[in-house]
Amino acid sequence: GTFFPVVHANTMMSFSIDMVSATEVYPDGPDKCTLVTSNLVPKSTAALPDFDEIFAEYIANGNVVRNEDVVAAERQQKGLSSRFNGRGCFTPQDKLVHDYNLWILDRVIGNAAP
Repeated sequence: GTFFPVVHANTMMSFSIDMVSATEVYPDGPDKCTLVTSNLVPKSTAALPDFDEIFAEYIANGNVVRNEDVVAAERQQKGLSSRFNGRGCFTPQDKLVHDYNLWILDRVIGNAAP
């Protein structure tokens, strides 16, 4: 299996048995963003004689998902310029993100109960 934690609002990590990857979304303006994916494999895996061939298949499969993410990110960016977009840090759908940020702040600055 693979574990996909989200780090802040723009980065998703992927931890699997044979690779770690990070996908980051960087807004470049109201109608454009950059999607960057970094992959990490153990040195022993990269040294395998068929690594390039196997890794190319991983990347090809990952690109299918990545292309879906690109479409979603573009639509989300486009929505920011909509006249229906309320201004502010969070939309009503982002309540869990806001609650999570408050939970972290409580523990960092000491407002949380022991």
